[in-house]
Amino acid sequence: MAASDPTPEQRIATLEERLAYLEFTQEEQARVQAELQQENQALTRQIEWLHGRLRALEAAAGDGSAGGQDTPEPPPPHY
Repeated sequence: MAASDPTPEQRIATLEERLAYLEFTQEEQARVQAELQQENQALTRQIEWLHGRLRALEAAAGDGSAGGQDTPEPPPPHY
């Protein structure tokens, strides 16, 4: 064994430090993942609401015209 080799106690201490750091990191990642999941759920609800609102507006616009969206708009006057 060379003079610079760590003792078994030093190796155990190093491993314990690494384990503590990994546990801390894992807890932090779990916390961030939970936050992102909540944000994702909120954004999904907003998109679903907007999608429903868009469908309602398209349906309302389609009721007032003869062809709805099947009839193309005429080009602007400068064409």
